[in-house]
Amino acid sequence: MLYGIVIVKPKIVARLIDELDLKGNEKILDVGCGRGIFLIEMAKHLPNGQACAIDLWFLKDQSGNAIEKALANARAEQLNDRIEVQTADMQSLPYSNETFDVVVSSLSIHNIPSIHGRNKALGEILRVLKRGGRFVVLDIQHVKQYAAFINQTKEAEVTCSPCIYRYCPPLRILRGRKNTDSL
Repeated sequence: MLYGIVIVKPKIVARLIDELDLKGNEKILDVGCGRGIFLIEMAKHLPNGQACAIDLWFLKDQSGNAIEKALANARAEQLNDRIEVQTADMQSLPYSNETFDVVVSSLSIHNIPSIHGRNKALGEILRVLKRGGRFVVLDIQHVKQYAAFINQTKEAEVTCSPCIYRYCPPLRILRGRKNTDSL
């Protein structure tokens, strides 16, 4: 598990950021950011953009999980001027509709115990994402269910990776783009 956290996850995050082909002026959101690995790596690619993040900071979800840790990690990378972090629930995001160019979530949505709650969080991700915006969700459970729900909304096109066994427990990656046309 330690190998997955220290070696594999950073490599996966770096590859996903490369795939997003950020231009540097995007506004991104990290849903359930924890200590901020995805947030901070994305902020490095945003010299003229902004990286926002939310979490509820439950220690049962991640040891050492605290807003102060995420902010300290951002300061250590000298990125605090590009990063905004706040306490918020992913089932009720404190942002206006179509605010973000990119939304990411890593190993967090599965912490919501009910399918209804997970679907609500996914609906919130779609709500705050601009038309044509992209999203990436990494998770260890329920990813096929996430894809089925998003496909059912007809608001986005999604693909779901096979299991990645280099990480323990194995994870999947959900990638998508919000449709550009109005429904």
